[in-house]
Amino acid sequence: MFVENSTNATKTSLLWFKTLINLSTLFGIIIAIIVSLFTILLVVVSYCRRRYNAQNSVSMLLTCNTCLTVFCSCLMLFYMNFASISGDWHLSSLYFFQQWCIGRGYLLFVFINAIYLSYCLQAFFRLCRIAFYKCKYLQMFRNYLLFILVQWSLSFLLILPMRIRRFIVYLPNEFYCQVPMTNLKAIVFSILGVYFIPLCLICIIYIWIIVYIRRQSIIHIRRQQNIRDSRILKRICFIISILLALGIPSIIFVILFTITVRLHSMAYRIGWFTISLSLVFIALSSVYLIPQVSMISLYNYLTAIITSISYGNSASQTSNASYMRITLRTLQRSSNSNIKSDSNHHTSEQL
Repeated sequence: MFVENSTNATKTSLLWFKTLINLSTLFGIIIAIIVSLFTILLVVVSYCRRRYNAQNSVSMLLTCNTCLTVFCSCLMLFYMNFASISGDWHLSSLYFFQQWCIGRGYLLFVFINAIYLSYCLQAFFRLCRIAFYKCKYLQMFRNYLLFILVQWSLSFLLILPMRIRRFIVYLPNEFYCQVPMTNLKAIVFSILGVYFIPLCLICIIYIWIIVYIRRQSIIHIRRQQNIRDSRILKRICFIISILLALGIPSIIFVILFTITVRLHSMAYRIGWFTISLSLVFIALSSVYLIPQVSMISLYNYLTAIITSISYGNSASQTSNASYMRITLRTLQRSSNSNIKSDSNHHTSEQL
């Protein structure tokens, strides 16, 4: 009787721990969804209200593309975690979650791969601005609309063999469809297709840019623009490094399985929890990836404050409103200065 009670207590504790991990993952997913949607809305509204040169428009477009990949990934992760919680507590029929289960598992890998490819596209754009600045067609807005379509098509094609080879299966203990960590062949293929190939492309482009900048002896204007681009490259590299670091738990579980031939019961849930954290970080970082976007955010925030203060009646409120207007004018001049300084290369050369 004592052994049975102890076993039941252990199962209950494990169930609550699984639920805690799933709820934490859901919380991170919700934050990433809200931030990514806010960033997309911010960029779209800002683009409609103000005019930017072609290069700034492309940067904002690529930021929206990255946020869209994060949003789509979060939707799939949200559904998977909700299915896992419902299965653990028997909240609803499992048949509901098994419908299109393989397809949703496939789409999740497609969207995660699209995140990496979106950073490849951002790195390619920076390369064109620095090394191929004379090729204006490589910096045109409409061309990057086409490149984004190509990026999404590649994401579907790179992950398609996983669907054809039936690497994605239903996991009865997790209540969703994924690549099992016990299938080493499938795991190796997913790592190559989802992570390794895009990361290799990103590293190659970054190395190319760094070598180009260090070898060049250029005029001051060109050097200043390259410095700005290199700062953004460092931010992107930092984001990719965090994404790799947060994926380490899943790799550790796979390595432990190859050694012990025994998979930890929390392996999948901890792995998805770390990925949800990385999605939150990417979503939060995207709004600061482009200086114009972060400046717009602060500008609009101060505008809202001034509007609310202007409706006040007291003398102190009027004084505060005047002070905020001065601050806003200064900020707007700074914003316009940043936008002009980040103009296209043809204008820079004329100066």
